[in-house]
Amino acid sequence: MKLGISAAMPEELRCLTKKNPPPGQAFELAEGVLAIHSGMGPEKALAAGRALLERGAEAILSWGCATALDNGMRPGCLFLPQIIFHSDGRESPVDQTWHERLSRTLSSLETVALGSLAETPTILENNEERTVLRNKSGSLVADMESGALALAAMEKKAPFLAIRVIADCVDDPVPEFVTQSIDEWGRVKWLRVLSNALLRPGEWKNLARLNKHFKSSMSTLKAVCAQAGPDFQAFSLDGDSSE
Repeated sequence: MKLGISAAMPEELRCLTKKNPPPGQAFELAEGVLAIHSGMGPEKALAAGRALLERGAEAILSWGCATALDNGMRPGCLFLPQIIFHSDGRESPVDQTWHERLSRTLSSLETVALGSLAETPTILENNEERTVLRNKSGSLVADMESGALALAAMEKKAPFLAIRVIADCVDDPVPEFVTQSIDEWGRVKWLRVLSNALLRPGEWKNLARLNKHFKSSMSTLKAVCAQAGPDFQAFSLDGDSSE
């Protein structure tokens, strides 16, 4: 079964490959595996999921970072949601067989296999926004793309799964100028970040913490790739598990 993997940010994609394909275009990651740099947000993710399916993907994997909605979710923690909670209140279960098999494959890593992931249309910048979504959804983590990718998969009755790693904690504030410095493809405009930070020296501590936590999440994603093998077949619905 051909697998399609979607990553919103270029750093997330670089954990999978050294290739640098144009954003929004599905490409061959390995034999039987497609990937796409989707860009950020539900609209981009929905288009990316559909593009993967049009290129022949038969299962969709949402790949990348997430934000914690619960204090138990720490930076670098691997989360394999069982349910996606959409912003309109609907719920989408992931493929149970795939989830169980991948959980076994990644059992040597710090894996949280239970719980739901909530869809958020925008970056959650503070504790208050995360707490509101936690109370509304009962979810442990949130991201901007998995919900739309799940919908794309459902349109074609294709299996769906998400691999997400915590990149920021409940109490990690994200300065507004940081969110404004990330373009629609998830590319950070570092000169804008630094120039704004120079005008706000009080934010340096928050920036340093965000950077440390993001690096931790990237390390976990790379560790997941190491478990998947060079052809990524351990990610697929019918690949070999590590049992």
